[in-house]
Amino acid sequence: MISRAVINLITWSRILVSCMIFVFPNPLFILMAAIWCGVSDFLDGYLARREKLVSVFGAKLDQFADKFASFAFLFCFYLSDFIDFYFLLFFVLREVLVVLFRLMNLADEESNFLGKSKTFFTYLFLVFGSWCMYYNLSFDLVRVFFYVLILGLGAVSLLFSVKKIKHQVVWFFGTGFLSSFILKKMPGTSTSLVVFTVLFFCSSFLNYGILISVFTLFVLIHYTFFDLFSARTDQGDVDPPQYTLDETLAIFLLFISFRFFQLEHVVVLGFVFFRFYDILKPLGIQRIEQSNFLSAASQNLFDDLAAAVYTLMSVGLLSFLVDMNV
Repeated sequence: MISRAVINLITWSRILVSCMIFVFPNPLFILMAAIWCGVSDFLDGYLARREKLVSVFGAKLDQFADKFASFAFLFCFYLSDFIDFYFLLFFVLREVLVVLFRLMNLADEESNFLGKSKTFFTYLFLVFGSWCMYYNLSFDLVRVFFYVLILGLGAVSLLFSVKKIKHQVVWFFGTGFLSSFILKKMPGTSTSLVVFTVLFFCSSFLNYGILISVFTLFVLIHYTFFDLFSARTDQGDVDPPQYTLDETLAIFLLFISFRFFQLEHVVVLGFVFFRFYDILKPLGIQRIEQSNFLSAASQNLFDDLAAAVYTLMSVGLLSFLVDMNV
């Protein structure tokens, strides 16, 4: 039997260890401290739920410990020139706004799924950063991935937590940033065309780190918002026609894949193939959308990802055949 005091002690240890990294600025100690902070964040919550000892004080203490540990490690990273000042600034600003909004009763008290995801990836970044400092390494693409993902999750989760605009935020992202209304009778094509055009003209500024982080961010947003969006539509469909975030994700996956396989010169053909597979849903795509083994959010997403995979295979095969003939 574990008492509430022991669980709270685990949470307090996160604060103590975060302070000690400035007393013992040894790279190995910082790495072990980061790992313990991540493990203890899971452990105290798990034990509290298992022993049915969840309390308001414990929840508040856990939130404070998370913020304190994040600030301490990120400030340590900044002093070691591992992260940029602006990343630290925006991270701290977001956390301050969360506290202020909650004090003013403008935002939900409990963290949403996106906020918890932000905390998870923050601890993952703390361990990654400590590991890089210990081995004196620098992975710029991975750092960019964490930069964009953590700040993106922080921003969207903050907006989603604000009570007065929560439903507008869900609608904005669900409709592909309102792009599904450009061609009202073809919302999927409309969003695909807009996202495709933006990525096509901005591709020179987007490296793998940014593309993969945005794709991951949108996947997490999809699984957070889909059921809320679907419940607010008149039809209550598994695949509401106005919901086009799934098309956004599929186009991102195509761009990442086309760049990796050096097929960027045929992206326009890829767009045509994708719309063909997405609209007609041949080769088992329709079966994925109607699968009883998947949740509604997964059905909505996986059929578009399958269309993207078929598109990549088709374009890759055609490109190979053309090169063989040439």
